Amino acid sequence: MASAALIPQGSVWRLVAWPGHAIPQPPQGAIPTLEFHASGQASGALPCNAFSASYTLDGGSLRFGPLMSSKRACPALAAEQALVQELARVDRFERGRGGPRHPAHDRI
Repeated sequence: MASAALIPQGSVWRLVAWPGHAIPQPPQGAIPTLEFHASGQASGALPCNAFSASYTLDGGSLRFGPLMSSKRACPALAAEQALVQELARVDRFERGRGGPRHPAHDRI
């Protein structure tokens, strides 16, 4: 069940597994990160760009608002576009022994 206690404000999550995708590594792209702020904003790094989006927690639900990002190109742009599509589909997360994970995947 998602709650503010499960998402410590200011904590930074790093993408460690993404089934079906290679996680971009420097210099091809940045390792994706996600930080939750008490203001209801999330921000982080995509493989090529920085981003921010609003988020809401409601019981077991986690949703992101429209994502805004810079517009740099890099070799990992296709991976970035796929990751943005994944973020748009997030509706909850679970906290496992290894840290937070998206229920449809092994880890986030």
